Amino acid sequence: MPQYYAIIPAAGSSRRMGSSKLMLPWPLDEHEHQTVADVVLKAWTTSQVDKVVIIVRGDDSPLVAACARWPVDVVQVVEPTRDMKASIRVGLRHIESCYRPTQQDWCFVAPADLPTLNKPLIDQLQQSAHDPTKIVVPVFGDCGPGHPVLLPWKIAQSIHMLAEDQGLDQLLRAHPQHHVALPANARVKDVDTPAEYDAALAACRSNTHSS
Repeated sequence: MPQYYAIIPAAGSSRRMGSSKLMLPWPLDEHEHQTVADVVLKAWTTSQVDKVVIIVRGDDSPLVAACARWPVDVVQVVEPTRDMKASIRVGLRHIESCYRPTQQDWCFVAPADLPTLNKPLIDQLQQSAHDPTKIVVPVFGDCGPGHPVLLPWKIAQSIHMLAEDQGLDQLLRAHPQHHVALPANARVKDVDTPAEYDAALAACRSNTHSS
């Protein structure tokens, strides 16, 4: 049986937010005092993914403590990583050394700041992974492709080969994709700025009260 991994980069410095965005409050079920980190890690760890690896700075003690509440592999780095690609490379090396993945396996990659990410979306993408030559990409109506993406392990390994000026978009362009059609309102958005966080939190509370 193939194994499914997820690499969650969380070793940035949150410069645009002005504070640690993953430690901002976010409603989680009936609990009003959880954090963005909690709701994201709940989505991943309750999904069908086998191993979740999150990359954090060793000096980010609050985030390290938050991650310890969930059954994830916490990989600590000394300094903020240069970009998402650098963090994913750290996660790949961890998986390679600890779990010895095979070419039958798959790996999700997604930013950590996706507070509206949910288990059904993750599981739907995983169940769509049949062709080991194609990247599984969610497409949200007219909004286009988004997060998270699911890579066959062989393609995930090629992230090591990207040049310094090449991002993950280069990888997506270089390989065929299997698109999973989803409604536009199912799109999960990252929160990089206070305005984006406030808008996402207001939408979440509105959806909660109307359900």
